[in-house]
Amino acid sequence: MTDKYQALREAAQKANPGPHHIFTNPRDDNNWQANDAWHQAADPTLVLALLAERDSLERMLGAACVDLGSINEALDLDPNDGGAEPILDALGNLKAERQALRDALRAITDQLERVGDTRMHKDGQFIADARAALIWGGAE
Repeated sequence: MTDKYQALREAAQKANPGPHHIFTNPRDDNNWQANDAWHQAADPTLVLALLAERDSLERMLGAACVDLGSINEALDLDPNDGGAEPILDALGNLKAERQALRDALRAITDQLERVGDTRMHKDGQFIADARAALIWGGAE
């Protein structure tokens, strides 16, 4: 298909811009009015702009696929699974694990405060640090 796009691009680059009337004889083609309208609308400038947009979208799609592959690799997922669903599932699992760790840390600090145990760190700093981690770490 790339050869056809390249041929179309080269033809459009060589053509003069502007709508041109291409004579079509009604006796030669039953669809002559539609063909004439097509020739009027298919300006080389428009064709080149559409091809440039297609090239840009193709580059963006390629970059997005590379990025998704990198994300799959970082999350240790099977690259053959494909699509966003495995990535979204893995992110959901990570969020749940993070919340479970926050909940466990909160339970530990609550217990330490209840029993007044400051032996974990001088002057109860451990508890203050843990509380700060819960607050500033984005606890939900």
